[in-house]
Amino acid sequence: MAHSKTLGQTYREFSALLRSTREKKGWSQLELAKHSHVALRTIVNVESVKNVRKIRFDVVVRLAHSLDQSPHQWLKSAGHGDNISNDMIGEVLKKSGVSDFYGQEEPMQFFQCLESRLRNAAPVVVCIVYRTFSNFNHQAFLAKHIAPLMDTGNLFLALVCPYPKITDIDRVKKQTLSRIYFQVRSEVIGTTKEIKAAVTNPKFRSHVAAFSPKEKCENVVPPPMGLSEFRPILIQSHSQAAKAPVYELSGWLTFLHDQKERWVHVYPVPEKMRQYEDLFLKMCAAWKEYLSEISNHCDCKAGGWKKADADLGIWDLANVDMQV
Repeated sequence: MAHSKTLGQTYREFSALLRSTREKKGWSQLELAKHSHVALRTIVNVESVKNVRKIRFDVVVRLAHSLDQSPHQWLKSAGHGDNISNDMIGEVLKKSGVSDFYGQEEPMQFFQCLESRLRNAAPVVVCIVYRTFSNFNHQAFLAKHIAPLMDTGNLFLALVCPYPKITDIDRVKKQTLSRIYFQVRSEVIGTTKEIKAAVTNPKFRSHVAAFSPKEKCENVVPPPMGLSEFRPILIQSHSQAAKAPVYELSGWLTFLHDQKERWVHVYPVPEKMRQYEDLFLKMCAAWKEYLSEISNHCDCKAGGWKKADADLGIWDLANVDMQV
């Protein structure tokens, strides 16, 4: 019969987890204290395994958040129960001054959302639009967590650069646009390659693709989001019960003040935002239309997208084996 861990065992394991994660981040204990709003003495005591006791809920949440870890997983590691809601975690972060943005969820929730969609063994098509270059270590993070979902064979992922292709980038007069295009397209291509490399089953590597508008589509403009560092995500879920796909709009959001990534719901909207539901529904419909030639022409039975200009309309399917 398996025995539950003692408080001392749990404390020592969490102490080791905190120390190793902090050191991988390259932070001193003082730096962690400043970023997490947790007292330096508390961090020192935990890492040195002093005063063994259950670590406070709010302390665990702030430490996990500041180190880009899952608060849910760290709370479990610290011996807290499984009945912790996102609202409870969000309230801790608001009160501590770490975050004041309503509607955010930790990035790991995005992958859990996709996993739940895949449980019915029906295809899910996801389009992620890169409007700006990410300062976050996005490529490795996304590849690590989404590759296992790609290996189910039912997830199809399109990484989208919304800027028209520029062949001779050095001769374009709008240098700012040229740089943005080059940076964003480089990240889209690089992320696609990294995800392909992380997918275990070779036959499912064709399920991830990179897109950008064709070179002569200068007037194609994606719907506005109001936030410059917001990467919209359109999720198209299929099921045997529903006649038509179900669409959801969410996004990765990076705040400039801390460069942390959040996953936020746009539509369906959180309960507290119901008064704006019509607005967010229109936003979801705009992105659905903008990305329709990508999401609707994904042949889930044949392994993804076919490289055919007529099928993809304004979009060009990138060859990720080519240099950017």
